[in-house]
Amino acid sequence: MKYKPSSAGQEIVKKDYSKRIIFSFDEFKEKGHLLQVVTIPAHTKQRMHFHHTQTEVFYIRYIA
Repeated sequence: MKYKPSSAGQEIVKKDYSKRIIFSFDEFKEKGHLLQVVTIPAHTKQRMHFHHTQTEVFYIRYIA
């Protein structure tokens, strides 16, 4: 797999968050993998959701 900076990929802006897909499903050899950066503004309430076969890893960075 090649290196890509976190600024790579298309940014998708939603009402309460934005996401940038760095590596899409078709760029991984293993089925069902995806790498994206999701940005959630401070004091934003998120909807409950779940994934049947996906594990999410969170890295939380507080920006004052």
